[in-house]
Amino acid sequence: VVALLQWPLAGWSERQGRRPGFVLGALLSAAGLALAAWSPGYGSFLAARGLSAVGFALVFVSGQGVVIDGSGASDRARSLAQFVRAILVAGLCGPPLGGLIADRWGVPSAFAACSVLALLAASVAWLQLPPERPTAARAAPHPGTAAPGLWANALRQPGLLALLLGCALPAKLLLAALCFYLLPVYLQDSGQGSAMIGRLQTIYPLTMVLLVPLAARLADRWGQRSAFVLAGGLLAGCSAILAWPAGASPTGLALVLLGLGLGQSLSIAPQSALVADFARGAPAGHGAGILGLFRLVERGGSALGPATGALLLPLLGFGPALATIGLGVVGASLAYGWHLRRPGHPNRA
Repeated sequence: VVALLQWPLAGWSERQGRRPGFVLGALLSAAGLALAAWSPGYGSFLAARGLSAVGFALVFVSGQGVVIDGSGASDRARSLAQFVRAILVAGLCGPPLGGLIADRWGVPSAFAACSVLALLAASVAWLQLPPERPTAARAAPHPGTAAPGLWANALRQPGLLALLLGCALPAKLLLAALCFYLLPVYLQDSGQGSAMIGRLQTIYPLTMVLLVPLAARLADRWGQRSAFVLAGGLLAGCSAILAWPAGASPTGLALVLLGLGLGQSLSIAPQSALVADFARGAPAGHGAGILGLFRLVERGGSALGPATGALLLPLLGFGPALATIGLGVVGASLAYGWHLRRPGHPNRA
């Protein structure tokens, strides 16, 4: 749901304003979480989670829009790094806090607590985000409906397609395949406890939280965003390849996760900044569509990751499956690097 809504909700947020989008999204999330807490069956629970996903998508695109609207070309990567850092901190703190609440008071209590937190987020956004006046951009046509050819025009931006398919999609696919499927499934099958799995899974977000701002600052200062994106993709892919010879011991897996975190720390904020630059330079009404397309491709990679891992694991085993995905990431990064060298590419420097 989140992946499919990135494109249309990005345009809605740009037309209606960031504060209304954020507040409405937080309220929808709060409603979905509250319904999940008291859901009587599987069907109603699934519907509640879908409603929360609609709210999450709206909050995400509105928050991203706030950051992009308030940054310039010289500091956009650093500003987006703070946005990414906040998401990573939430992803690091949320699971253990939710687990503690669920263990002590039950799973419905955890959903109810999250609903209260979403209501607090809505109130903070209403009080802190300034009201916005209508602009020409907000009067633009709705992406995909009243603007014929918006997808085609977005993809005609020089270098955008190479960035999306060579960097954005493979990065999320590798992350989701390793951290959300292959790692926990393999360790559980190997007899490792949940404590070991949890400790290993904290390596990636901790690395990202610490290094993303530094990488973004250097990319902005040196004017080398594309180089950081390329280097990060190659480092992350090579780390996954090393899972095969390094073995599947906790120490070897910790080094793989550390390499993945280092690689994606280099690339994630500069990559978002490059897409924001594409959006800024697009014709009126097309910027939101480019940002929505970027997030759609990213979320698509997150959805493909576990499916790819599930397909390869029984066929190849853990190490070869992860190395195969890593080879794909390295190949996609090299294709992006080759594309950068073409004359006329906007990020060739």
